[in-house]
Amino acid sequence: MPGGTGDAGKSNDNELRSQATQPSEKLSALVEEYRTQDPNASFSFFNGHIDSFSTTPKETIPEYAVKTLKGRLQQLSATRLLDY
Repeated sequence: MPGGTGDAGKSNDNELRSQATQPSEKLSALVEEYRTQDPNASFSFFNGHIDSFSTTPKETIPEYAVKTLKGRLQQLSATRLLDY
């Protein structure tokens, strides 16, 4: 039985950690939609989540990215306010 005294010091989730988890259909669709706007976009995934993103530099911020960046800026601002 997991969690018993014989299991002390053993991790019971190593098998789960080593399993490749695919992104959800919704996330995959959003990534493909993003790629229609920016074919140079590259995504990597870990456990079904976006782990990293990259693309080529742009001269200006593309309109499709403005909403995401504004949302992230608001999150960072709120976090910094909580730090004070």
